[in-house]
Amino acid sequence: GCGKTILAKAIAGESDSYFIHLNAPEIQSKWVGQSEENLRKVFEEAVENQPSLIFIDEIDAIAKKRAGSETSRHDDKIVNQLLTLMDGFDKEQRICVIAATNKKELLDDAVIRPGRFDYHIEIPVPDEAGCLDILSINTKTRPVSEDFNKEAFAKKLKEHDLTGADIAFVANEAAYNCLRNSDTLKKLANNQSVDIQDLKISSKDFDQALDKLLEQKKIKTE
Repeated sequence: GCGKTILAKAIAGESDSYFIHLNAPEIQSKWVGQSEENLRKVFEEAVENQPSLIFIDEIDAIAKKRAGSETSRHDDKIVNQLLTLMDGFDKEQRICVIAATNKKELLDDAVIRPGRFDYHIEIPVPDEAGCLDILSINTKTRPVSEDFNKEAFAKKLKEHDLTGADIAFVANEAAYNCLRNSDTLKKLANNQSVDIQDLKISSKDFDQALDKLLEQKKIKTE
């Protein structure tokens, strides 16, 4: 929820590269050898469409630390295949591999060593100014009440260290709360006409949305 995928797409766009978005969990298969074959096809596609950028999302799903035990042998083969493919590029080939993870501590040391993934970039949660920017973007086309203080609310968002995805959820949920807290839905259910121009998303709607998000996060943590 911090914009890792968007950054990868931006890099591909700025470099005019063919973009391959690989969700790592999706290449895994219960059939022996199929996961490795799926991975090879991705790299073959990159070679055929140079210059290209391979973005491996949630790489921890296929590049966990190798344990060498019987139960982890299947996962180890996928890691070995990934290492082989990354080492197999010629210097003349214009291919870049970017990966993203929320669990760097799970990755095999051989995967993240220099020569494979040379640069490790941490994308932190947004600061107060970033929270305000993201909130403004997600409310730009919505009828927000004039008395809603975005700056003060952005400060609340930062206090809870919310991600961009969290803030987008709060903005969407506040809009839903506006409908729930008015009689608009009741009128629609009774086939009555409504004037949506009168609807305004209030501070109360945003506060309720934030409370709901924090409650969900609390449940997940517990």
